[in-house]
Amino acid sequence: DAQESRGLGDVYKRQASYNSNSYKELVYNYNILKRDVEKLNNKYNELSNYVGSMQEQIRRLRLN
Repeated sequence: DAQESRGLGDVYKRQASYNSNSYKELVYNYNILKRDVEKLNNKYNELSNYVGSMQEQIRRLRLN
């Protein structure tokens, strides 16, 4: 029984280590995704501003 309990303890330790590594990997991937979403939002805003300025130029040309 004592040896079996020790074996189970090892299993729990491995699980805790695996869960800890999984959590760290999850946080790492989350941070990468968050950074990428911020970059995409910035690009979207740049393009949106560009399109807006082009629309304004077209509107002015039509008025002339």
